[in-house]
Amino acid sequence: MSKVVLTNSFRGGTGKSTIISNLATYLASLGKRIVVIDGDIISPGIHAIFGLGEDSFDKTLTDYLLGKADITDAVYDVSSNIGVNSGSLLLVPSSIASSEIVTLIQQTGNSAKIEKGLGKLNKKYNPDFILVDTHPGLNDPFLVATSFSDIILNIVRPDNQDYQGAQVSAEISQKMNIKMYLVLNKVLKDKKRLVNDVQNAFGLPVAGALPFSQEVLSSESQFIFLERYPSHAFSNEIRHIAGKVFSVKPKSQLEMMHDLLGEIRDRKGVSVKNLGAGIDMLRKNGFVSVDNGNVKLTAKGDKFLKKYSTIKRFRDDFRL
Repeated sequence: MSKVVLTNSFRGGTGKSTIISNLATYLASLGKRIVVIDGDIISPGIHAIFGLGEDSFDKTLTDYLLGKADITDAVYDVSSNIGVNSGSLLLVPSSIASSEIVTLIQQTGNSAKIEKGLGKLNKKYNPDFILVDTHPGLNDPFLVATSFSDIILNIVRPDNQDYQGAQVSAEISQKMNIKMYLVLNKVLKDKKRLVNDVQNAFGLPVAGALPFSQEVLSSESQFIFLERYPSHAFSNEIRHIAGKVFSVKPKSQLEMMHDLLGEIRDRKGVSVKNLGAGIDMLRKNGFVSVDNGNVKLTAKGDKFLKKYSTIKRFRDDFRL
């Protein structure tokens, strides 16, 4: 059986969907089989981050809960949209039709349907993890989803209202004996001290502290940030969170160099400040040159990128 990981926040605007989509993408890039369920039936939208247009799906989680379709009819493979192997990342979107949303909110008895649906997804796709995005707040959909969850990720901004909500969520998770991690988002400074203070205050582990980033805000949920900016501080922290919550091994140094070089090639010149510590590794190996703060591939770097890409495709094809 796969582990079911639920993401929740007390209020909207915490970056919950951005975080879950980037975590799912990173896990899929490591070879894990992932199913993402848009359980935010009131204001769905995670499909847009994965590059799935509203006209790209005709069956949804909403249809399943309303008895109009089987849940396996509402599964869409978005692996190719994020550059991973087919079948690595599957999405179950929710309907954006207002009439269906209203009907579903008024309906009761969804708990048994969700349990049955998760069983079908497990049987057909055998995922390593099922990630469920929920509507903000301590509402009925959240409480229903907790009864099937193994882990809860509570997304918290560093302000008093979010802390109050996190405290209530923590009490619920403790009563239901569900492991909960706090994920701090939009952290401005003094990350280490903030993490220690929050852990001491709530008695819960903090899986990570994502920095406030204008670049992330500017992306406007139009793409997977980690895929386009793998060396950004936000992306590095997503990998840290994945390691702590999902117990996955990070990519090797060779894989990291491949990803960084691919970013430099595709973006036609990247500034040194956007590469962080990765620039030292690339310069040491002679893979890049720096001119007036701009980073460019050398002939050696281009050769490594092409060679490693061939090896990676071979390995993925034969599941090595």
